[in-house]
Amino acid sequence: MIVCIGIAVFDIIFDINKPIEENKKNQAQGLRFNTGGNGINVAKVLNYYQMPVQFIGAIGDDQFGKLIYDELTGSGIQVLPDLCSSLIATPVSMIINNTTKDSRTILNYKNINTVPQPNFNKEATLIYSDGRFPEYTKQGRKSLPNIPIVWDWEREEHYINNKSLIKDKDILICSEDFINELLGKYAKTEQEIVEFLYSELSFLSIIITKGAQGIAWSTNNNKILNNIPAISVNALDTNGAGDVFHALFIYYYSKNSDIAYVLTKANILTSQFVSQKGFLEALPKIE
Repeated sequence: MIVCIGIAVFDIIFDINKPIEENKKNQAQGLRFNTGGNGINVAKVLNYYQMPVQFIGAIGDDQFGKLIYDELTGSGIQVLPDLCSSLIATPVSMIINNTTKDSRTILNYKNINTVPQPNFNKEATLIYSDGRFPEYTKQGRKSLPNIPIVWDWEREEHYINNKSLIKDKDILICSEDFINELLGKYAKTEQEIVEFLYSELSFLSIIITKGAQGIAWSTNNNKILNNIPAISVNALDTNGAGDVFHALFIYYYSKNSDIAYVLTKANILTSQFVSQKGFLEALPKIE
């Protein structure tokens, strides 16, 4: 059982074929609805690969929250009924997708002032946390103190809000944007940032995802960064690629603790994913 702690978002997506003009009625060529967010996407992918999953996130007791709840539970993902809270509004994004320029404009709304008290599945063997809800992760660490957390940090605030929760079994997968936010504040180079994080926090391993530049990684035993190059493919759709990489990492890590092997497999399969269009329907087969 994998517990996924993270944000849940209901996306309303308009497809357009020209730029939006202000103070004018703009006609969309397509309309789609999607449930997303880091936590939900990782949960969906793990569930697709037939791993038992429990989702913990902030869902409002509103029409959007109920749609998210019904979709997740309908696919077999464990979501407790009392997770939907009247105290919050489910985050909603309106995405204007310009099909002629392959560009997006996103308008997001979220009003999360508190989170309900969840009950964590005691059979869980690993927690994934996207760093946005330290209250949930703190409760998870208290309920399940002996299992590792795979952290997904994209911004400096995720480090600040969660650093007191780190244990030596944990793994950090962070974006290059996160590293860039830390540069100049805590150290001057990428390697020095990694050494700083190890000196402050007891991670087992730190992994940096760098898009077209591949992956950099190290372990606490040897803090020197190793590099795995990106695989050259004809990328047709990169939406959700980061979440797919995280889920594939968790899938393989739950079966093999060799970080280099796990990263290599996740890297190869994520490259296959972006060469197809879609999300679940674009996921590669795992042999």
